[in-house]
Amino acid sequence: MKEGPLLLPEIHGVPEIVTYTWFAMAVLLGLAIAARMGLKRTAPTGVQNVFEAVFQGLDDYIEEIMGPEGKRYFTLIGSLFLFILISNLQGLVPGFESPTGNINTKAARGG
Repeated sequence: MKEGPLLLPEIHGVPEIVTYTWFAMAVLLGLAIAARMGLKRTAPTGVQNVFEAVFQGLDDYIEEIMGPEGKRYFTLIGSLFLFILISNLQGLVPGFESPTGNINTKAARGG
């Protein structure tokens, strides 16, 4: 159910939900670049501090649930966690739609 006009319209036949998915990926890429630019060997500050806290908490959670063998899956689980988090938070912004609110995002699979 759409409450109002969407900010990112259909572009050249690409459905809005794909546009919002691209936007979520662009936000994640921007945050990763910002964290990389501010990377320091001393005490972390800013975006790096937030990323370190999120990844340490996620690492502890994976190790608690899956044990030491779960470290192999950290990149997959971490990527999915961040994409779903950003997508769901995006749906809270007026004028934006959450990509995870559409069954096509949740049931997507390779060709």
